[in-house]
Amino acid sequence: YSGRLHYHGVQGLDTSTSFYLTETRGFANSRTFVGLWDVEALYRVRNTGLELRGDFAYWRIAKPENLLANNDASLMNNVGERLYGWYLEAAYHFWPAAWKEGKGSGMDFVPFIRYSDIVTQSGLPSGTRLRNGTTNKRFLTLGVSWFLNPNVVLKADYRHNLDGSEASAMQGANQDYLQLGVGMFF
Repeated sequence: YSGRLHYHGVQGLDTSTSFYLTETRGFANSRTFVGLWDVEALYRVRNTGLELRGDFAYWRIAKPENLLANNDASLMNNVGERLYGWYLEAAYHFWPAAWKEGKGSGMDFVPFIRYSDIVTQSGLPSGTRLRNGTTNKRFLTLGVSWFLNPNVVLKADYRHNLDGSEASAMQGANQDYLQLGVGMFF
């Protein structure tokens, strides 16, 4: 089952909430239900280039003890009954109005900063929770997006792990890194 409510009745505001519920097969063909609830919002402040964005996602897993990850020898991949995360982001659209003619008409240059907090091991069946930054993470991301037109963007960002523990630094998904990307909207 899934559903979504979307609202954009205030100028500059775009917000939605959605849910998803499914049954899945787990360890030894056991069954469990997984549900997701998500709320997101984007607000572009009128007569400025300022854009504010936020997202909150919450997963609920009934019977996480039935999942394969909780039935192997590793504590690193254990999954809790609840997983959640959120981020807040501020961006600013800098492309001058004087440049929005000819080839630059659809371009935009947007630096941004984002704070993220992710909790992946809440309500573990075993009660054992790693507290070294490998499973619950906080990041600060600085970046820039250059929109070549409304449908193509070049993006670069640097993500810093705020936990900074030695165990956390050993995992690739938790290390500080620079990302370069190209996006297309259609």
